Amino acid sequence: MIFIKRRTIAFCLLLLFLAATALLCLSYQTVYAVTVNGEPLLYIKSEKEGKMILDHYLDANKKVYGDSVNFKQDVSLERCFRRSDMEFSEVEQGQKKLQKATELEMEAAVIVIDGEDTVAVKDESTATEVLGEAREEDEAPADNAEILSEGFREEVEIEEKVLDVDAVVAETDAVDTLTGGEEPKLCWEVVYEYTRTLEIEAQIEYVDDDTLAYGTTKEISPGKNGVEEQTIHAVQDQNGNWEESVVSSRVVEPAENQVIARGTGPVFADVSEQIVLGQTEVPISGRITATFGSSGAYWSNRHTGLDIAAAAGTPVRVVSPGTVISAEWSGSYGNMVTVDHGNGISTRYAHLSSISVAVGDTLAFGDVLGLCGSTGNATGDHLHLEVLINGECHNPEEFFNISM
Repeated sequence: MIFIKRRTIAFCLLLLFLAATALLCLSYQTVYAVTVNGEPLLYIKSEKEGKMILDHYLDANKKVYGDSVNFKQDVSLERCFRRSDMEFSEVEQGQKKLQKATELEMEAAVIVIDGEDTVAVKDESTATEVLGEAREEDEAPADNAEILSEGFREEVEIEEKVLDVDAVVAETDAVDTLTGGEEPKLCWEVVYEYTRTLEIEAQIEYVDDDTLAYGTTKEISPGKNGVEEQTIHAVQDQNGNWEESVVSSRVVEPAENQVIARGTGPVFADVSEQIVLGQTEVPISGRITATFGSSGAYWSNRHTGLDIAAAAGTPVRVVSPGTVISAEWSGSYGNMVTVDHGNGISTRYAHLSSISVAVGDTLAFGDVLGLCGSTGNATGDHLHLEVLINGECHNPEEFFNISM
């Protein structure tokens, strides 16, 4: 009887134990948690749902960023016992929570310019494409130009690094980063080589000739321009201007100088010995009152001739054979006659009271061309004599004797 009671008690205890165990199992059912850096982020009821949340989220981002994309944090799926206070997430809801709580990183190709990380793209192939699009081919500076060398002016490298996905840009954006703006970060430089020919300008060589009158010239040899060939290296700067340097040159055909004889002989060789200014009738007998280059109130600059005072009506004679090219009133000069003696030489006779020649008349040495007077800007009767060579006034003393 006692034995039966003991068996009954043992059986009841076993039933009680099994009931407690069942109750405990019901209270602590196995579920799954997605953890971030060891901290639970969300709970799901099955391992399958947990893998769907993680795998679908990563797969969607791999389509955008490539297969190397992964979580920056330590993200895992862990088994745990269910508690009564747990809230469970569906797959779509779980992915949204995962997106907010995590960051993604990926292996990227970084374009490094002069040692500085400049822009990152998804892989080395894309980086190579970006650099290819950043190249800008210049129009050649000449038809015969050949490319000597080409490359970026800057030091450019591609390095693989793990970066946040937000730091990685699309190919077109990377090209804009490198080439856009007023000062592009990359400049493709092409060095061209070409040859060109230049004209070597003939120089003028003067030789003195005492058989020609002073101030006159005569061409002995016309001269000829030469030809030079240059080898040029050219590169275009960022503003589109060509920077050229001459690396070699050779004379294909030398220039021949133009040779010009320059007269050093007397201007009035045939008559100058016969004239003593102011003391002979040629050009007039009288007293010299103003020399060439002197200053005075009646001249705007320096005196351009020689003044010889004489009585009104005294004959004025030509100093050398020539042709009358002007015989008329000439402003401050009054009545004036100009005679052309050839070879660019002419003489002027001013302030005449009257003119006795006409344009075109041919005069011999000593012929009378007018009478002394004070017409124009003159304070008294006198002859104003000028000697011009190629239109420029010269000192008459250089060509005739003078006696003050």
